[in-house]
Amino acid sequence: SLAAVYGIGIGLSAQNIGLFTTFIVLGSAIAVWPFGRLSDRLGRRVVLLGLVLASMVMEIVMVLLRQPSISLLCGVGFFLGGFMFSQYSQAITHTTDRVGPDHSLQVSAGLLALYCIGAILGPVAASSLMLHFGPQMLFAQAAAVHAALALFIAYRMREKPAPAATLQSKEPSLAQ
Repeated sequence: SLAAVYGIGIGLSAQNIGLFTTFIVLGSAIAVWPFGRLSDRLGRRVVLLGLVLASMVMEIVMVLLRQPSISLLCGVGFFLGGFMFSQYSQAITHTTDRVGPDHSLQVSAGLLALYCIGAILGPVAASSLMLHFGPQMLFAQAAAVHAALALFIAYRMREKPAPAATLQSKEPSLAQ
């Protein structure tokens, strides 16, 4: 939600801000299906961890870019959008695999509530950081959150085995 503010902060024109945000959304729209299919083969948590780490790398790149060309910005935005927005569907699908279809609605509602809390608190924190330290803090804050999430996922992978293949959804999932 703050990508346009970032664009203003680094001096992009209105047209280039539109291009940048379009490429973020385009990446998110294209990436969900292939990552869903990949998670059917490799496992939900493995793909989710990869998406979180890839998002963090793209966010670090965004922090380091001070005056990027619009083509570079759109390219990084495309991949960042694809990696970042595919995480939610992976988390929902993994959780549904874990709890089974009888509890999936309640758990999905809980995950949606957590997503909404993050969608409210994240921009508030990021905008404050951007105000005091510059527009790149949008991506620095997101990279820090993704680093913490990656550590949590890695911990859970070590502590608790993945659901048995027989429990994983065989029907098209939200991630597909």
